[in-house]
Amino acid sequence: MPVESGRGCPDGCEFCTVTGFFGDSIRFRTNASVVNELLLLKARARNEQGQIAVFFIDDNFAINVKRTKSLLRDIIAAKVPSLLGGADQRQSAARRRTG
Repeated sequence: MPVESGRGCPDGCEFCTVTGFFGDSIRFRTNASVVNELLLLKARARNEQGQIAVFFIDDNFAINVKRTKSLLRDIIAAKVPSLLGGADQRQSAARRRTG
């Protein structure tokens, strides 16, 4: 299942359409909002006796490392990490922002 925790990117790369669609700023959902959505998906899977894998479809999931760590900690605290499947992240952006 696709989940979006944030939208937008400040980088404005020539090959990318994100800034054309969403501008050059990033808008994040609150951690609580994302965790609540994940809990709803977990409950849905349990009710349907199935499994759901979540993929974050953010334009740049880890662009703000502090915020990403906070979100992941909240997801772990809510006991929903079993749903997580992955996320997209530009490697150069992750390296630049983490040191």
